[in-house]
Amino acid sequence: MREYASPVGIPWLKNHAKQITFVVICYGVLSIGRNAFFECVNLKSVVIANSVASIGENAFLGCGKLTSVAIPDSVETVGAGAFFGCGISSIKIPRSVISFSGNPFAECHNLTVINTSENSNFVLVDGVLMDKEKTQIISCTLYKSKKYDIPNTVEKILPNAFRGCNRLVSVTIPNSVTSIGWSAFLGCTALTTATVPASVKSIGHHAFDKCSNLRTD
Repeated sequence: MREYASPVGIPWLKNHAKQITFVVICYGVLSIGRNAFFECVNLKSVVIANSVASIGENAFLGCGKLTSVAIPDSVETVGAGAFFGCGISSIKIPRSVISFSGNPFAECHNLTVINTSENSNFVLVDGVLMDKEKTQIISCTLYKSKKYDIPNTVEKILPNAFRGCNRLVSVTIPNSVTSIGWSAFLGCTALTTATVPASVKSIGHHAFDKCSNLRTD
């Protein structure tokens, strides 16, 4: 269920990605770039210094052996797919984070806990991560099942938001929603019903791809 192409321009990925098992991001580094550790499949441990302000899109995509990571209090932004497919079972969103460009935890099949207790910018309601005003849906934990009625405060469903939620059977999208991000429901194989209202002005590419049982209203 992955349509990502291997990145170019990162010197260690071509010949050394599989050799990387431990990474220390030293103090003074301000950002972890897009695709930085793309599919470092044997990466088991990452230490991120308290100077990093941003974690880029797909930074740790496909690092399935990465089972634990601490996002430091310096991080303000986290990109879509930043921890895509990682083996983490829980993650804490520190108080410093102010925005996500999409779901950073897509297809993290072991993830059951998203801790927002120290960050007033976000709320976790019934397994769904949203901004505090509940205008954006950021991430849905993959154990979410059966029917889900999106709150009528939501305006945007961010990229990858429900990606791989293969226990989700039905979703109702309210008239408040104006955009559905790319790959938002990709791979929701149990999804049979999705009500998309006329208020939705844009639907990103692959938004409902590989929803093999889906019928739309």
